[in-house]
Amino acid sequence: MNSYKKTQAFANNFGKTMYNKHPFLEFRNVYFGYNHGENILHKLSLTAWEKEIVVILGQSGYGKSTLLKLGNRLLEASDGTILYKGTDIHTISPLVLRKEIAYLSQIPCLLEGTVESNLLLPFRKNELPHDMKNQIIAMLHLTGLNESFLQRPSHELSVGEKQRIALARTLINRPSVLLLDEPTTALDEENSRILIHSLKQIIRENAISMLVVTHQLDFAKRLGNRFLVLENGRVKEIERPELAFAKEEL
Repeated sequence: MNSYKKTQAFANNFGKTMYNKHPFLEFRNVYFGYNHGENILHKLSLTAWEKEIVVILGQSGYGKSTLLKLGNRLLEASDGTILYKGTDIHTISPLVLRKEIAYLSQIPCLLEGTVESNLLLPFRKNELPHDMKNQIIAMLHLTGLNESFLQRPSHELSVGEKQRIALARTLINRPSVLLLDEPTTALDEENSRILIHSLKQIIRENAISMLVVTHQLDFAKRLGNRFLVLENGRVKEIERPELAFAKEEL
């Protein structure tokens, strides 16, 4: 099999595991407060299903980013239950959990060196199979980039390119859930459009779920297929995106 076909085969099989009809990620009556202070999340419940992009809106400081970090134990809930495919996340080791439920921060973090050296990091960390070249090229393609980026120094990349490289690196581990925290914060309109295209392609082609926090309403409307508003420590589902936007008073 030639290199192109191997790359395509890997991309086509990424995330394609047969799952039962269970939620991928579920919060049940979750509470959280910083430093034993007042809870900013109260009895919060939500469910994310396979092949769904859930967009979470709300004012700054209401706990949207906190919610995402609880999802893969970057933070620990003070009460309640969080389930990954029906299993309490506290029964799963953090290393395994963060391979399955990946968090991508709003500021892309790349190390000094080439794009290729950055994309190889998950292999060293999690001891994945070492068909490395084909896998990293496949992930580049999923994010709208190609192999010509592999030898480019990370410091020469635009912010939009860094964000997509960080996304490609996250996808190397083939997560079932992506937690995206304000992914367009530093992006211009063109790079936001490219990111939306990439995320929708990933959802179309793979068994994966996404929770996306954003304050950019146009991005939310173009990306999401379900919308939640976080206020008073709880999430409320909004059937029509316009209602979610009205909550932001923009």
